[in-house]
Amino acid sequence: MSFKLTILSVLVVLSTTWVSNAKTPFPAPAPPSGPHSQCGIWRSTFAPDQGIQSSSANLLTSKQTQALKSLTKRSSLRRRIDPSEPTQMIADATGAPGACGSPYASDDNVVCLWNGAGFAQPASGNPTPGWVTGSSPNNCYRSIWVQANGKMSRGVLAESCAIFGSDETVDLPTGCSAIFISGNMFAELGYTSDVGSITIDSWDFDSPHQNAW
Repeated sequence: MSFKLTILSVLVVLSTTWVSNAKTPFPAPAPPSGPHSQCGIWRSTFAPDQGIQSSSANLLTSKQTQALKSLTKRSSLRRRIDPSEPTQMIADATGAPGACGSPYASDDNVVCLWNGAGFAQPASGNPTPGWVTGSSPNNCYRSIWVQANGKMSRGVLAESCAIFGSDETVDLPTGCSAIFISGNMFAELGYTSDVGSITIDSWDFDSPHQNAW
C-alpha cells in the first residue's frame, strides 16, 4: 500500500510542476484565459514556416529536395524573436515572489520579459500589457529557449521587467523582443557574472505546448 501511495504522490508532483534546468520547482503553465497579451498578438503576426509541400517535392530530385529543405530551415530561423536591445542579468527575487508568484535564485533558469511599461501608443482592442504582469499571468511558467555565443539555454518565464528607463517610450517590436535572464542562464551561454550585458541572437517560446498567449 505504501509503495502504491509513493508512486501516486510522484505522479501528482510531476503533473503539477514544471522544471527547466532549475532548482526551484515552478508550477506548470496554467491554461490561458481572457485577453491575449500585446506581445502575444505581435508574435502571432510572424510568418509561419511553410515547409515543403509534398506535391511539389515529388517533382524534385533528391538533391533539389535537400536544397529546398536547407533553404526552408534557414528561412524559419528568421521567424524567431531577435532582440535589438542588450540583455542584462536579472537579480534574485531574494525570497519574495516574482511577478508570476514564485521566488527564484540565480541558480534557477529564469526569464524576465517586458511588462509593457513605456509603450509609446495606446493598445488597440483590449490586450494585456507587454508579455506578462502580476495581474496578467497567462504566459507565466512557459519554457523559453535563448541562443547566444553559439550556445543555447532554456529557462522558465517567472518574472516581468520594465526593461527600459522610466522616461523612455518604447515601440512594440523593441519591447516585445527584449529579454533579461538569470545568472545561471548567463553561465550556460558562456558568460561570467561580471559581464554587464550580452547580445542575444534569438529567443522564443518552446512549441507547440508552450506557445505564447
